Amino acid sequence: MKNIFIEGIPGMGKSTLLNAIHTEKPEYRIFREGDYSPVELAWCTWMNESKYRDVFLSALFFRI
Repeated sequence: MKNIFIEGIPGMGKSTLLNAIHTEKPEYRIFREGDYSPVELAWCTWMNESKYRDVFLSALFFRI
């Protein structure tokens, strides 16, 4: 699986490019800003309460 990110300032044609890609390759999955995407899952985890407590307590010692 490949992920392609299209970024740029407003008005540069990002949405137009995305629409053209989708027209040519309808099998590609398109995610627009604000959609849940595979990138969003990079910051998620599943853990039980015991593991959460361990992680939480270890983070108390970090200082910014």
